[in-house]
Amino acid sequence: MEEGVLNLFHDSQDDMKKAINWLTAVLFLALPALATLVIVHIIYTLFGHFYNEKETLLYFIVSQLSVLATVFAFRNIQSMAFMNLPKLRLRPTMISIALGLAVWAMAAILYTFAYPGAHPRIRNNYALCLSVMFFLVSPIVEEMFFRGWMLCYMESKSFSKPTIILTISTMFYLYHWTPVIPFYSCLDTFALSVLTCCMFFKTRDIRYCILMHFVLNFMNSLIAFIPYLIS
Repeated sequence: MEEGVLNLFHDSQDDMKKAINWLTAVLFLALPALATLVIVHIIYTLFGHFYNEKETLLYFIVSQLSVLATVFAFRNIQSMAFMNLPKLRLRPTMISIALGLAVWAMAAILYTFAYPGAHPRIRNNYALCLSVMFFLVSPIVEEMFFRGWMLCYMESKSFSKPTIILTISTMFYLYHWTPVIPFYSCLDTFALSVLTCCMFFKTRDIRYCILMHFVLNFMNSLIAFIPYLIS
């Protein structure tokens, strides 16, 4: 009888611990996404519109800083050894580049469906700065948070790999999506997150994730930059 009560007590403790782990994981993932939504709402309230390049540049900078602040405030990425990393291996490097190009092709197709007849292009210096920061800063900052820290955090709490991949990829998608654009236009971010999570599980090296992310963002920025260059 006493043993049964003790087992029941331990089971309830385990359930409570799992619930707390889930709550903290979702909360930490939600912080950057919530910060982004708040910034977009403030921009809309102050200026009455979305996606003016000047205000979007401000939104981008603040959202990226909120991601970094979240990382360093909670765990400081203790599980990642950024120093003394081995040389990049050829095969995963080439796979990362190929997958980045594949996700870019997917993104281009989704853009065509979401905005028929439209062509992404840089129209002024604000948009140029945004584009440069987009492909240089985003891959590092976002991979540090979602794969470098959040994945390792959930893994340390004994979440299964499918659960980690699905949870992080869903939040990565929500981080990039806003209600003013079609929901399917950002599905490439979900695909990118699934691939980078799998790559990290396979290699335990965040640099391949950053490379994949960099290739996608670079191609997006390049396509938008060409009309600006020749105009």
